[in-house]
Amino acid sequence: MKPQTPALAKQFLDSIEGFGPAPYDPVAGFVVFYDFLLGLDPVYRVSRLVVGLYHGTEEMGDPSPLPAAYCDISSSPAYFPDTNRGNGAILAVKQVVPRVRPSSGISLVMELQASGGSDPYGQDINRLVSRGWIKADIFDSQNCVISGRWKVPVRVLPVIPSMTTGELNGVPQLGNAELYFRLVNARDANVQTTAAIDPNNARLYKYPPLAAVRTSIPIDAPFSSYRPSNHYATMQLVYPAFGESVDPPPPSANTVVPHYSASARTQ
Repeated sequence: MKPQTPALAKQFLDSIEGFGPAPYDPVAGFVVFYDFLLGLDPVYRVSRLVVGLYHGTEEMGDPSPLPAAYCDISSSPAYFPDTNRGNGAILAVKQVVPRVRPSSGISLVMELQASGGSDPYGQDINRLVSRGWIKADIFDSQNCVISGRWKVPVRVLPVIPSMTTGELNGVPQLGNAELYFRLVNARDANVQTTAAIDPNNARLYKYPPLAAVRTSIPIDAPFSSYRPSNHYATMQLVYPAFGESVDPPPPSANTVVPHYSASARTQ
């Protein structure tokens, strides 16, 4: 008998950690763990991400600025080559995103802002300014969350949300900067909440697969059955959900029921 193959061992671990394939619950939604940034320019002193959820070219609600994080060479893994090491920043932010209809056209678009360095006139940059951007697909062609530990290169400006993640391969990377994050179904978030955030585990993060063809599920399609979403316990910050919708109160027995259409956009 041959020993267990690495592929089978990986599938077992993915299932235990909540990274394996699983049906998606559009009411509970998905959760993003923004872990850390690596390969940042050594002149960066403070950085942050501003995150927006998009369906194609349409932004779903207002963007969410994540807390600012200090950039430090000590945050980079010791095994990184000196030429690629740069600064690192520990983000350690958890974002819960409930009530989003699945579609392979949905993605996260993140703008990287940072202070430090000098402007073209030689003046120190002491405020957070846009440096680059990132785009990550959320669902595959089967409308399942692309769960896993992922690393995504930061691309040079300008931000173009209409570009597919495949087209982004033709956009230059911003130095060696990369975002390391985890993406899971909401039901698997508790397992990942207790996971250690350590840049020395950067080797566990892989480049995500490219999303397949876009589906035609409308983003404002009503749910077949609606249940109020639960509040997720977390040790970190929970940001306002994208795609929030609220059902009207139930009608009384003598009330004529009007027609309502569920909205998937935030206020």
